[in-house]
Amino acid sequence: MKKFFTVVFLFLALPLLTVSCSKKKSPLQQAPPQKFEELTLYAGETKEIVIPEVVVLIVVDNSDSMMGHQKTFQRNARSLAEKFIKNTTANFKVGVVPVYDRKYLNDTKIYNGVGIRTMNPLGELVALRNKDGSLVNSNVPYVTRETPNAAEVLESTVVIGTQWGPEAEELFSPVLEIVENEKLNTEKNSGFYNPDAELVIIFMTDAEDAMAGVSAGEFYRKLKRLRNDENGDRIHIAAAIPDISMKSKDCRLDGRGPIDKIPALIEMSRGKVVNLCASDFGSQLASLGENIASKIATIAIRLNFLPDMNYKLTYGLPETEENKRQVLPKEGPGSYVYLPGSKEESRFNEFLLPPDLKVNPIPGGKFYISAIPLHLSNGNTGRLNSL
Repeated sequence: MKKFFTVVFLFLALPLLTVSCSKKKSPLQQAPPQKFEELTLYAGETKEIVIPEVVVLIVVDNSDSMMGHQKTFQRNARSLAEKFIKNTTANFKVGVVPVYDRKYLNDTKIYNGVGIRTMNPLGELVALRNKDGSLVNSNVPYVTRETPNAAEVLESTVVIGTQWGPEAEELFSPVLEIVENEKLNTEKNSGFYNPDAELVIIFMTDAEDAMAGVSAGEFYRKLKRLRNDENGDRIHIAAAIPDISMKSKDCRLDGRGPIDKIPALIEMSRGKVVNLCASDFGSQLASLGENIASKIATIAIRLNFLPDMNYKLTYGLPETEENKRQVLPKEGPGSYVYLPGSKEESRFNEFLLPPDLKVNPIPGGKFYISAIPLHLSNGNTGRLNSL
């Protein structure tokens, strides 16, 4: 038993030793918060583990100055998409929405050489597109794990093009419209938004938000109120914006750039920023996706008893017999982690399922856990030997 507690101590202490000996961590790399699903499991019972749903909304500035930035984002979108789409411990929906400009919404004037200003409907997701620009044959305007060639489709969809229209780009109003307009969500966005899901918002712009009379603080407070999320725990905000100090021929800004609202929103929401003008933008974007996935898609389970070491975690369809489901790996890359505990030490028995968990995803697949409480009588059967 002494050997067992020594091993546990070393296991728990290892992350602390690693952090203390490593170089300064990137601001994009932070440990996920410890939010556990309390699971009451009776001896020998198999129980389903709840898989979180995540809504990812990418707000794309489609004003004339953004074409170069959209291409930059497109070239690196796969590194972001794969962190979501290949993830097996969360169900992601990824949609793209353009900015809005109410100032010229009803402008019917014909301008010499350019014609009438064109505006996208407020809060309406753009249609998915294939690599060749053709529309994806899909009933929904968002990408999921089941979307054929999902990463490639998202790459093509984020490049929504530019138009001579939005001059006062509203970044906040499309988000609020999606969150509070149930009719839009049902009729146009095919049920994209779920108020109970984790919400990820990624702004891609070279301009400041121009929603009149709404500060970053007012937007964030309203968003939390609409989602009944007082602390913003289920709201995750990021931005892909140019660094205004790097203004150059290859890194254009619209006006003075995003100098006020977006940076303020990122700070108050404890969000993340990636630099559209950086030479390592691709790796920054990949780190952003990994950070979001780790924070949201790590499934953490607490059992109500200390199990013996013959617990089993499986994956498959509800109608599939337990012994025919995929058995989750206990060791090696992509394995889950078990942290033992005891009531006497006021600790819990915790299972952590990481975003890169190795399973073969199937539509409608679910995770299951079964275990038997640890008891001294199990010594006669050899079930304590692994301790």
